Amino acid sequence: MDNEGVGLTEQAKQMAFRQQKIQEARKYLDKDYPIRKSGEELENLIAKKGIDKRILTESLGRQLIYNWSNKDDKKRTDISRESAVKILLLLKVDDLTEAEDFIMHSCGHDGFYARDYKDIIYMFCLRSANTAKEIGIEKMDALIKEYKYLDSPNPDVQETDTDEKARGITKMLFDRFEETENSEEGLKKFFDENKDNFGSFKRTAHKIFMEYFDHYRSSREVTPDEDIPDEQTGIVSLQKIVDSINKVTLTSRNRRSGRERESKEDYIPDKTKVKRAALELVQKVIAQDALIDRPKLGDIVNKKENVPRKYLILFFLAYSGGDKHMTLIEKLDNILYISGMPRLDSRNPFDWIVMHSLYHSDIRDTGAIDRLKKVAKEIFKIDEE
Repeated sequence: MDNEGVGLTEQAKQMAFRQQKIQEARKYLDKDYPIRKSGEELENLIAKKGIDKRILTESLGRQLIYNWSNKDDKKRTDISRESAVKILLLLKVDDLTEAEDFIMHSCGHDGFYARDYKDIIYMFCLRSANTAKEIGIEKMDALIKEYKYLDSPNPDVQETDTDEKARGITKMLFDRFEETENSEEGLKKFFDENKDNFGSFKRTAHKIFMEYFDHYRSSREVTPDEDIPDEQTGIVSLQKIVDSINKVTLTSRNRRSGRERESKEDYIPDKTKVKRAALELVQKVIAQDALIDRPKLGDIVNKKENVPRKYLILFFLAYSGGDKHMTLIEKLDNILYISGMPRLDSRNPFDWIVMHSLYHSDIRDTGAIDRLKKVAKEIFKIDEE
C-alpha cells in the first residue's frame, strides 16, 4: 500500500544494497529514507474504499485517529493490531487477504493465526461484512469474551507425531474455518469441534528460534543442568545485541546539560526516559522494543512467551548458515513467512539495516550480525564497550 505503488519500497530496498559505507547508510536514513507510517497507510486505504473518515472517528474516537495521522513524528502513534482489525471492520473489508495485508504490511503486525481463537473471531467478523449478518465491533468484543476459555497454551506435539502433523493442524483449522457457515451457530460448532487445537503460542517460530538458541548455548558451553540465562543473570552476547539496538543514548542531551553519560549498567533508559528523549523518527522505530516490557530470554525458551520478531531476526543473523539455493535475505523472508510474521519491509528502518547487513555479508562473506552492530552504533552513536 505504498503511496506511490511499489516505487518507494523498491527504492529503499535498492539503497540498502547500494550503500557500502556505514556513514552513507546513516546519512540516507537521516535525510532521504521513506519510512512507512501506518497513519498514511490508513489514509490510503480510506481513499481506496471511498468511505467517509467520520465513520472511523465516530466509532473509535477523534483523538485516536488524530494520533495515528499526526504530522509530528514525536506525537504520532502506531496502529495496534486490535485497532487495525476494527478499522477493517468499519471499512467493510471482507477480503481476508486484503485485511491481512493491511495488518502485516501497513501496520507491521503478525498475520492471522488459525490456532488463536481471537484471530478466528476476527476473520469471522470481517467475513460477515457486506452481508445480512454483518457483525459490528461491540459484538466482536462480546464474542472474544464468550470464547476466552479457548485461550490456552497449544498442546505440545507428542513424540510419535511428525512435524508434518504439527504444521498440518494450523492448515486444517484454516480449511475447516473456510467451510464453516457464516453464522454464530456455525462459529460455535466450529469451536466445539476443534476446541482441543486452540492456543496462541506459536510453535513454528519457537522451533526455529530454538535451533539458533542451541547454537548460542553450545557456543557458551552451557551445561544441560545450568539455568537458562535471563536478563537478571545476564545474556553475554545476544541479549547485549538486542540491548545495543534498542539502546537510546542521551549523549547529545547530556553534553548540552553538562551531565555525564549514564553508566553501562544503566545504559537502557526506562520508558519515561525513552518517551522524554528527543528521538529521531528512525531511532524511535528501531528502538521501539525499549518502550515495552521485553520478555526474558528464559521465558521464550520455556514457552512462556511467544518469540518476538526482532529476537528471531537477530538470532538468525548471528547463527544461521548460508544456503546455496537462496540468499540470506530470501532465507530470512521465508522463515518470517512460515512463522506468520511480516516479511522484511525495506521501509521499516530496523528491517532496512537488517537487509543492508545481510546483503553485504552475502557479497563479502562476513558476519551479518557484526555489520548490523556497526550500523546500529553509527545510528545511535553507541560507544564501544
